[in-house]
Amino acid sequence: MGALFADYRPDESGTPCAVDVRVMARADLDGCVALALARDGGDPAAWRASFERSLDADDRVTFVATREERVVGYGTAGWFAPSTLGPGSTVPDGWYLLGLVVDPEARRHGVGHQLTTARLAWLQARTSRVWYFVSSANPASIDLHSEVGFELVASGIPVPGATFTESGRLYGLALA
Repeated sequence: MGALFADYRPDESGTPCAVDVRVMARADLDGCVALALARDGGDPAAWRASFERSLDADDRVTFVATREERVVGYGTAGWFAPSTLGPGSTVPDGWYLLGLVVDPEARRHGVGHQLTTARLAWLQARTSRVWYFVSSANPASIDLHSEVGFELVASGIPVPGATFTESGRLYGLALA
């Protein structure tokens, strides 16, 4: 299992990486599962089932970044309704960017940015507001999402179904 978050090196970026970013296809499942297992561990069958839910869903999509036909990153967007998961939720129901994973060898080459902008373009036809939550211990992700316009809405938030290594933060972005 790899590091949970990318090392934070804000002054270091590599040459932009030429990748194909598109909606995940069935042929991409093995690559996505491999990246998820390398980052988080867990049950391969559970990861596969999670990715398969994105294939034909109206309320969820996963984009992949491929290089030479190998999946080097993925990012999911979907409708998330924390209000249905129990009392005490302080985050709104809505469209969220959920999960962005980039192969460590492809980091700092613009892959995460390309996956994020692709998800935002997909969401443009579905909503005027997008949400994103993150651990305060993940400044690389915070910087990436801030670059595309996300703004801090709340700190120290609990999100049903999510565990944070430090405190949770909620960010929002108004789409034009």
